[in-house]
Amino acid sequence: GINAEYGIMKVVSLQRHGDISSFTLNEKAQLPSITEDELLIQIKACGLSQLDAQAFYGSFFSTAPLPSSSLYSSSESASLEREDEKKRKEEELHSLPPSFLPPLPVVLGYEIAGKVSRVGEEASSSFSVGDEVVGIIPLNQTGGLSEYVVVKWTDVVKKPGAVPHTLALTYLQAGVRSMTALHYHMRATSGDTCLILDAANVSGAFAVQLASLWKLKVLAAVNQPSEVELLTRLLPSESGVRVIDISRERLIDVVMEETYGLGVDHIFESSLSLPSHSSSNSSLQILEKIYLSRGDLIKCLAVNGSWVTSVELELSPSESKQMLLKSGKICYLFEGSWLLSRYMMGRYLHILNELMQLLEEGRIVSYPVQTFQLSSEQVQSALKILLEPNNLIKIIVQSK
Repeated sequence: GINAEYGIMKVVSLQRHGDISSFTLNEKAQLPSITEDELLIQIKACGLSQLDAQAFYGSFFSTAPLPSSSLYSSSESASLEREDEKKRKEEELHSLPPSFLPPLPVVLGYEIAGKVSRVGEEASSSFSVGDEVVGIIPLNQTGGLSEYVVVKWTDVVKKPGAVPHTLALTYLQAGVRSMTALHYHMRATSGDTCLILDAANVSGAFAVQLASLWKLKVLAAVNQPSEVELLTRLLPSESGVRVIDISRERLIDVVMEETYGLGVDHIFESSLSLPSHSSSNSSLQILEKIYLSRGDLIKCLAVNGSWVTSVELELSPSESKQMLLKSGKICYLFEGSWLLSRYMMGRYLHILNELMQLLEEGRIVSYPVQTFQLSSEQVQSALKILLEPNNLIKIIVQSK
């Protein structure tokens, strides 16, 4: 672009966590340089997801200050204890994954699609200038609400020419989340039964379509008739997916009827569709109000069943005993964890490539999308929609 020739670019950044009005546009931000293993990507568009909601509220950040020296006595032993405690806390802080420690101002937009503008020497064997790529940026780096961004070459894959940027971004985070849950956590195989909660949001919709393609028996729970209509439009008539409107049917009764009283092999909470500043306890209470109590969800599990969740569960002794007697397992899901371990990048890139292949082959139906432009006002509007409870639209911000 013209700006790149002068070494500048546009960037929209968040100045204060939790404050939508603090998004600002800098039209003369310095263009970043790259190292041998990096790519400079000219952003075409970026997607906003739950990762951005968490980052907006500062949920990933460790902001607790170290103890003040005034809290300790002046004795020598207390001084030594203070130093030891300070050192220990500093070590814990710095041992956290880098993605949990991004500085302000924050540039959101971690799902990106764009064109390779510059290539580091180490990356030249895999990418060339002009390649169309997609990927998810680690949370400690500058996001895609900008004209250019620098990424490691292992963070992106080539986008098939037949797949539009908007379609690729629609299911990028949702695809990684769903494939991680179904394959790596559940080890789901053809014939397994899977209950997907909150199935009408973008992650749930992808998970339902993917599980159906993998020949699982799918029970998809939604909150209201309009969500039934949305999910039905995304599924072929012969999919065999049982859509459950919990405003009209009792979930546990349907599960037991559909599984002949045996329960489902897997439960997947696709997301809670809640503002991400909600506490885990608050989220859990709403989950129980909408669907079932934890005890009843456990009753829905078959023997050796798995429950994939992003909520920090605290099971009671009786609930733990139920899981034990069923040889059940609870798997915690945070799709961003793939970007925290470089030796796992092969599996992560395999997920991205498989996702692009599914989209190229037309095996996944597109989800409703709303697009915005790269400006502070437009980004503010986009975040307001993203943070709405039960949001059923994929938000995409276009740079060009």
